[in-house]
Amino acid sequence: MPVAAQTPAPAGSAARQCDGLPKGNANISSLKLFGYPIDDASLLLLMQNVVHAGPADRKALLDSGGSRDPKVREQVDAAVRSACVGELVRYASLRAAVETGFQWETADDARLEAFVNGPLLVAIGAEAARNALPDDVLAAALHGIPLDDPGLSVNPGNPPCTGADNAWAIRDAKEPLYPKAALKAGEIGSVKLNVVVDSSGFVRYVKVRQVDVDLDPAKGGGEMVYVSLVAAAAARFRPGKSTCTPAPGLAIVKVDFSYNGVAIGESI
Repeated sequence: MPVAAQTPAPAGSAARQCDGLPKGNANISSLKLFGYPIDDASLLLLMQNVVHAGPADRKALLDSGGSRDPKVREQVDAAVRSACVGELVRYASLRAAVETGFQWETADDARLEAFVNGPLLVAIGAEAARNALPDDVLAAALHGIPLDDPGLSVNPGNPPCTGADNAWAIRDAKEPLYPKAALKAGEIGSVKLNVVVDSSGFVRYVKVRQVDVDLDPAKGGGEMVYVSLVAAAAARFRPGKSTCTPAPGLAIVKVDFSYNGVAIGESI
């Protein structure tokens, strides 16, 4: 696909001071990563659809999803700088990489890493800076990336929920693996998380609410918190009542580690 020329930013402009696409592995703590609010609904939809892609869609994404053209990447990088959304792209792309690795546990590690650091990163950058990109470059960057969600459970025609009905429920969530150190130590307990969702039920950010596990590293406590954060961030949400739409806000999720295994669900 031909790539349109990108108009260079004027010398000394603010755009030259902004970051482009992240290079290399970002070093962001899990608490900071998942606590970063993402307010772009279109970007959250893209991330969620990739993370929750089915087996056939995963293969298509790994084979040909997005763009591997260095010219497209170069222009997306310039657009990210121009729109000054480099920080958003850095957090969104790393979060998407972590969640994709969690959901796609059977995928070939090398192919998945190449996809998330290549076409997926470019697609996230293009979506975040879409207003600064020519249409053909945007189309190339998002080629084969699922951009709509036929299973979206929020009906925009429904009235707002009120009272006890104004609540979000888990649509689907994958249970994390029990950390090996915690299993070895016989450590049980729970982690409660504040999951903040937008008006479509997409997860904007997640923060730890309450920890009832021993945080001794030898007992895997920190890893229990980490896998809980990942599972909560990767979960999908729906209105608690199908006939109305809850206000954007808080869902409380609890991850239980017990002798019966790991369970994730809503909490109060």
